Amino acid sequence: MLELVLLNQGDANYKSVLAKLHDRYDYGIEGCIDHPEYLKSVMKEVYENKYEYVLDAISLETKKLVNIDALKANFFL
Repeated sequence: MLELVLLNQGDANYKSVLAKLHDRYDYGIEGCIDHPEYLKSVMKEVYENKYEYVLDAISLETKKLVNIDALKANFFL
């Protein structure tokens, strides 16, 4: 989900985020679950003026996942 949002912001920016995470912290995006501060610092640098927009897009996708979980829970009752 997070990767899709970042990819939607452009392939070059996405690759830049991945490279910076790897170079600075030896982490991928999945590792940032335990250390979100790593991802946030890299995103602020890469996305600069679009940082808040990207955060909003991630928030919207997260809300969709919550709704999907509820739908799945009801479906498999």
